Amino acid sequence: MGGNMTKGEIINSVIGRFDRPIRVLEIGRIRAADHAHERGDGWSTLQFARSDNVRLLYSVDNDPETLKVCATFPVLRGDKIVYSTSVKELEEIEPIDLLYLDAENDAEATVVHFRSMENSLSDDAIILIDDVYEGSGEKGDLIVPLLAYEGWTIERMGPMAIAIKGGDG
Repeated sequence: MGGNMTKGEIINSVIGRFDRPIRVLEIGRIRAADHAHERGDGWSTLQFARSDNVRLLYSVDNDPETLKVCATFPVLRGDKIVYSTSVKELEEIEPIDLLYLDAENDAEATVVHFRSMENSLSDDAIILIDDVYEGSGEKGDLIVPLLAYEGWTIERMGPMAIAIKGGDG
């Protein structure tokens, strides 16, 4: 499933699983403004910001240059988006419905990112992890088995893994 879908289409299909406006937290944001990079380089930030079903986007990235890229897109300048360089910097946040893990391609860092947010997830949260099933794919080596062990249902959709809380997906 999802083998021929673009990352943007996959993201939109996951957003569409919710029957209400959602809160998203992405770790790893847009890094390049030209359309040649649209299939990667964090363009998920634009997907989330453009979605009418996303009420609030927490966008976390430790690279300050990404904020310059965001400033080039009017849709990324609104009050719908909260920018941060770290999860800790966010302090109190509303429960997260969709956690998007798209930072460095490092299995241990991906687990750390999940652990930093797991207590902030809503009861029906979905976790979407990018670049798990393509390239080196090491980003998912630890997080996918961990989530499965902890009772999440794991789906594969193109290069991404989707984890659904409670397992009744």
